[in-house]
Amino acid sequence: MRFDRAGSTEADMEMFVSMPPGWHITTGPAGIFWDPAVSASGEFRAEMEVFLFDPGERREAFGIFFGGKELEGAGQEYAYFLLREGGEFIVKRRQGAETPTLVDWTAHDAVASFADRGDAATAKNVLTVEAGAETVRFLVNGAEVAEVTPLG
Repeated sequence: MRFDRAGSTEADMEMFVSMPPGWHITTGPAGIFWDPAVSASGEFRAEMEVFLFDPGERREAFGIFFGGKELEGAGQEYAYFLLREGGEFIVKRRQGAETPTLVDWTAHDAVASFADRGDAATAKNVLTVEAGAETVRFLVNGAEVAEVTPLG
C-alpha cells in the first residue's frame, strides 16, 4: 500500500481486512493497494467488483489503478479509474506528484449509486479496463463510459 499524503501510515486507516477474493478497506487517507504477484502487460483486461456501503455525507472516490511503475518511489506512475457516490467517474494519471486528468468527473447512468440500491445493503459496481494496442476502454457494469487514446 502507498498513501497519497506523506506521513500517513496503516495506523491512520479505519479498516483493512482480507476478504477473499479481495479486501474490505475503509480508509482515512487516500492511497493505493496492490498485490505485487498480480500483473499484466501488453493488451489486457482488468476487472474488479467494488461494493459501496453507506457513505453518509462522504463522496470519497474508489476504483482501480493500472500501469504502475516505481510505486514505492518518488517517480511513481500509474493510471486510475474511479467512481464516487452520485453516479460519477473520473480517469486520471499519476506521474510523480502530478495528477493530470484524462476524463473529468462525469455522470453516467451505468454507475450504481448507494442511493439507488433498492433493498440491497450495498451498491455493487464492476469496473473494467480494457487496454488495447491503440486505446484504453473504461466500462462500468458492462457499459462503456469512456475511451482514451493514447493513454500515456
